[in-house]
Amino acid sequence: MFDENLRREVQRNDRSSLDSLADGLDVLGHPATGLGLSAALWGAGVWREDAYLAETGQMAFEAVFLGQAATLALKVGVGRKRPDFRENAWSFRPFSFSADYDSLPSGHTANAFSLAGVLSRRSEQAWMPWVAYGMASLVGAARIQSDDHWVSDVLVGALMGELAARMVVRFHERNSDYFFAAGPMGSDGAGLRVAWFW
Repeated sequence: MFDENLRREVQRNDRSSLDSLADGLDVLGHPATGLGLSAALWGAGVWREDAYLAETGQMAFEAVFLGQAATLALKVGVGRKRPDFRENAWSFRPFSFSADYDSLPSGHTANAFSLAGVLSRRSEQAWMPWVAYGMASLVGAARIQSDDHWVSDVLVGALMGELAARMVVRFHERNSDYFFAAGPMGSDGAGLRVAWFW
């Protein structure tokens, strides 16, 4: 209900210095960055023979993947118009498969909150939730500042990322012999593998 008023307020107080910061945070929230950071944590844990770090990286990878899959499905199903001056916040075209109609939810924000949720739950450092969720919130704010998303898009993206993180961490706590990986499937390409050891 407040998306249009909030957008007008943000655009009215637009600052070029904030645009530069938003561009940098946009890279941080990109799904490829989230998957890359997760894979790096996973690899570092394997290389250092640190099972806890490797499992944290694996959980982060799975949470980002799950969050992005759910986000993509919702984007297509809802088909919300991205902010612009021609249409309002109530413009929808479900299943249009158009880049102009994939605003809800924010995938960058979902990615950032997926990572933040896993890292906060797995870290023993008291400052980690403050840093992780602070950075995730900045990613969401940057998506609003750059006029790529409505405020409600960012809020739903944050919720989806947080739910993905909680689901993955809880699942791993209850199923310690579960394994998820992306890798080659035969000689023709790549795919996803899920394995269960008993």
